Amino acid sequence: MQQGLLQVKEEQGRRSSQDPFKLAHIISPDFAALMHEFGSNSGLVASWTKAHMETFVAVMVCFMTSACVSIGLRHVRQTESAQDRDKLWDIAKLILMFCVIDLHTQSAFANATYEFFLMPSFLMMSGLLQQKSRGGALEAAAVKRVFRDNILNNLLIFLVATTGGMLDKEDCTLWFLWALALYRLLIFPVFSKVKEIAGHIGVVVLLCAFAVSYRLTDPASLKWKSLANCLLLNSFIGFKIPLHAFFYVLGLSLDYDSFRQTISRAPCVALSLVFMFVHRFYLVSFSWVTTEGFSDNPLKWFQLLYCSLISIAFISCLTPLADRAQGLLLQAAEVMADLGSRSLYAYCLHMLMRFLITDDVFAGLAEALGPVGSLPRSAVMVLFLVSLCSPLAERCFSWLVSPQWAVDLCSSVAKAIFPGVKR
Repeated sequence: MQQGLLQVKEEQGRRSSQDPFKLAHIISPDFAALMHEFGSNSGLVASWTKAHMETFVAVMVCFMTSACVSIGLRHVRQTESAQDRDKLWDIAKLILMFCVIDLHTQSAFANATYEFFLMPSFLMMSGLLQQKSRGGALEAAAVKRVFRDNILNNLLIFLVATTGGMLDKEDCTLWFLWALALYRLLIFPVFSKVKEIAGHIGVVVLLCAFAVSYRLTDPASLKWKSLANCLLLNSFIGFKIPLHAFFYVLGLSLDYDSFRQTISRAPCVALSLVFMFVHRFYLVSFSWVTTEGFSDNPLKWFQLLYCSLISIAFISCLTPLADRAQGLLLQAAEVMADLGSRSLYAYCLHMLMRFLITDDVFAGLAEALGPVGSLPRSAVMVLFLVSLCSPLAERCFSWLVSPQWAVDLCSSVAKAIFPGVKR
């Protein structure tokens, strides 16, 4: 009988040693089950063995650890451009990027609070910062930057994702990068010209026009589907691009200095904190304050106003941390701003991971970690975000996220073909 028990134990040990997901059992059985689904259903890892999976886990752990070390060892270069960079916008981008990852993993807050200001804040800041830095001109350097950071990297992510097994072209591009490219190359020049000719009246007319487009946008419309198909997007993503254009134009319409001073004043910060508190614990539960569905209803005008106000309130709440922090808070603000300056890396890399391991598996990661508790789960999400925004991530993945090499290659080819044209 003892010999039979020994044989059973040996068999169990042999099966455990052959399990490529045995490390997942340390976290929770649900996480282990998810990893089994990950290994069996994902196009990239359908044929992964024990060695492949253990290597993947080891690389992820080493990367996240090394990324945190790279942040601690980073030597901040005090250049003139770095000194002039406002910490507020980078801190806001870092927090918003955490909300994006949290939304995609359906973890701690999952839509309840931040869906009203997430994309409006991003786009409003994009418009505000562009009109501050570029004035009314779209320079050649700005066009090259859009080409590099919004178009080329999107195409490279598409190629990597399809090479990894995701063959559905509608699911492997980033709608937000397409939107920024269109806004910066098309809407910004038109806005600048209208403002130059018609002044503030022209700006108001443009805002009203984009507000009407927000009110009338229909995801089932054939014109948005046609636009989406031209950009390798599905109809829902093609629908998002015109839907959010209002918030970008709103950012262009604001005077940077006046807006920055207003949201930093104590009464504005206090009102914003109260507004965010009421929004989180009271207004968000009302059915008439919702962004779901985007159906044609009379409340859509109210949604537009509400999302704009809550976005401004969110940014205003961060001004004390960016402007008046001292001691340890000041050091934390500087680290957050440094990480936020690389928020594009977090967006691109976590989306690429979603494409490679399938969206359903990525969305279930936080749920599978449920038994460990909400606080440790949130800490893991923060660590994941920090690693993707780290200097190590920039060094390892700049070829993909900010492919300057591709811009230089295109410039060299163009120079060889058209030697007499200045660039």
